[in-house]
Amino acid sequence: MGRALRHRNFRFYFFGQGISLIGTWLTRVTMSWLVYRLTGSEMLLGLVGFAGQIPTFLLAFVSLTAMPYTVLMPVIAAEVLHGGPHTLGILMAATVVAALLFVRKLPEMRRQVRPIYEQLGILPDIAEGLGRSTNLTVSPER
Repeated sequence: MGRALRHRNFRFYFFGQGISLIGTWLTRVTMSWLVYRLTGSEMLLGLVGFAGQIPTFLLAFVSLTAMPYTVLMPVIAAEVLHGGPHTLGILMAATVVAALLFVRKLPEMRRQVRPIYEQLGILPDIAEGLGRSTNLTVSPER
């Protein structure tokens, strides 16, 4: 970091971003404080906090849909493998996307699997097994 601060343009960028970030924090805290003082409502306080995140969500969504996956996937892989500061966020976002896709496909998957279970005759066994717990013991081989 010390070597980067030797460059005049980077110093302008770095300290300008710091001042901008402080201004953003002050705005968010002041807005939340004002809403709570005027209304006394925790719900509206949470709504203001959420509304402050909407532009970030929209820009992230637009950038994900506009960027081709051939460009996006190596970037995500590099972040995850490198363990950069956004690794946890990327992993959480990927988990949410995978869960949403899975939930959307779940009814279709059930429709496809059910005939196989019925053909094998194990559907009643599965339903019965869900209703009660079974003890599975594994004995060592002799």
